[in-house]
Amino acid sequence: EVMALFLPAFAGDDHASKAVGGCVEIMTKLGYGSEMGPFIAAGAGVNTGIAYVGVVGDQGNYKDFTALGEEINLASRLAQAAGPGEILVAETTAVAAHVESEEKRSIEAKGFSETIPVIVLRH
Repeated sequence: EVMALFLPAFAGDDHASKAVGGCVEIMTKLGYGSEMGPFIAAGAGVNTGIAYVGVVGDQGNYKDFTALGEEINLASRLAQAAGPGEILVAETTAVAAHVESEEKRSIEAKGFSETIPVIVLRH
């Protein structure tokens, strides 16, 4: 699994649309949508929201820059639920990114008591 962060301070106010666009670009690079087809089975999940972002490690011995929190966990769960060639976008993120799709789904995600409405983008 790969995680990308589109922090508003760096990505700007349209960070949600940049996150979705980044997923589309990755799927294209993997061969989805091409005549030859994909060379690896992959899906993606996109979610936005408040997260704890920072460096992990002892003072002077930093090991990682990461993000933690419920919104990050949801993005991971969406990625796990996505089938090959699918990008599952949380409905709230789709609204913020101005992304629409005829295909919608509700995902049961571990750690979440309610189902999560998503839109499905296929590449």
